[in-house]
Amino acid sequence: FLFTDFEWDDFSKGKMKTINLGATTQLESVCFLNNDTLLLSDEKRGNTGGNLYTLKLSK
Repeated sequence: FLFTDFEWDDFSKGKMKTINLGATTQLESVCFLNNDTLLLSDEKRGNTGGNLYTLKLSK
């Protein structure tokens, strides 16, 4: 989910947008690269995972 237009720590009074990441693995971490780009990673398990993804928030 992407939460916007909230005040302080009251996310429930803001807007919530569902984002389909299209991932088939379990994403383990997220951090901001800049104000518009997220970095996401998944855990390596067998022959899948161990990847780093980027997501632009301004679509």
